[in-house]
Amino acid sequence: HKHLPMGIFKTVQINLFYSDKIRYVNMHKEVYQNMGNIDKVTRQYLKDNAVFADIVNYSVFNGKQVIKPDDLKEVDTAELITLNDEEGKLIEADQKFRDVLKSAVIKENEDMSIVIFGIEAQTDIDYAMPVRNLIYNALQYNKQVELIKKRHRGLKDLDSKEYPCSFSKKDRLTAVLTLTVYFGDDRWDGPKDLHEMLSTDSPDILQHIANEKLLLIEPYSLEREDLNKFNTSVKGVLGLVKYKNNTEEFKNFIDENPDIDFDADAALAINTLTGINIKVPEKGETIKMCKAMDEIIKESNEKVAAISKAEGKSEGLAEGEAKGLAKGNDLGMFNITLQFVNDGDISIEKACEKLHMSLDEFYRKKAEFENKE
Repeated sequence: HKHLPMGIFKTVQINLFYSDKIRYVNMHKEVYQNMGNIDKVTRQYLKDNAVFADIVNYSVFNGKQVIKPDDLKEVDTAELITLNDEEGKLIEADQKFRDVLKSAVIKENEDMSIVIFGIEAQTDIDYAMPVRNLIYNALQYNKQVELIKKRHRGLKDLDSKEYPCSFSKKDRLTAVLTLTVYFGDDRWDGPKDLHEMLSTDSPDILQHIANEKLLLIEPYSLEREDLNKFNTSVKGVLGLVKYKNNTEEFKNFIDENPDIDFDADAALAINTLTGINIKVPEKGETIKMCKAMDEIIKESNEKVAAISKAEGKSEGLAEGEAKGLAKGNDLGMFNITLQFVNDGDISIEKACEKLHMSLDEFYRKKAEFENKE
């Protein structure tokens, strides 16, 4: 199989290979431009426990399967910011929502610990991301402190030294880690820690400022060996995003990983992030990557045949056209290409290149075609 999407701008172009000859077929596939929709799709995808665990295991444990999907529990994603006056009266309140937040029981050696992991999905680069994650973590720690204080006030179990702050010397907080997954195919060129955002580079000052570092996953920087550390559809999603504008690498990645399974959420994420319109399986079902790509080609063939029939051509003639498309002298292929030129999707120069025509030949054929209409 050869699956070669040429990239995604306003539309997705799909190159279909027949025998040893390249046949260019340009099919319109509108790309989701609504960022709210993209956020919903990526957030839903990351909520899956297997996907979440896979991402955490890669980022925190270098791919070791420390956290299992069944170890994860949902945590309330709402974080409340409150401002109070000197008397403790509420001045202002604001609520922030994280993308996904889960807790996990981790066993390392003989020690057991609970850790809260958050994942923030980014389709654009947030140049203030270290501060954003720092705020999320601080709010979660503050929520824990307030819950502990509330418990102590109810139990009235603190001594005179601990009573004023409602927090005991032995109280401990659950560790919080926030990961960032960037779903763009370009390099993350934003700061990767808090110190990069500060106006000072004085070592004397910086050594006293806690440095919030991004736990960042970006497809651009992932090598094949990195992708191989993922054990779920995450490998396929990140790989397809990484190579979506590189025809040869895209094809190679699919050929190397034909059996990656995509469920409905993974398929929707791929379609939204890359513009590749693979079949979305029913709930509870999956589709393998190679089969999904084969169905794209089949669908494209059916649409090409439908266009040929719409032009009033017989199936026999349409079959004959397929053999001569590479020369670009076919009326049906010319008509399709002309439609893209008229719609502003490709330039006349690009059309001439695809049709193997000179500029004069193109204008002459264009005039002939329009006169027939």
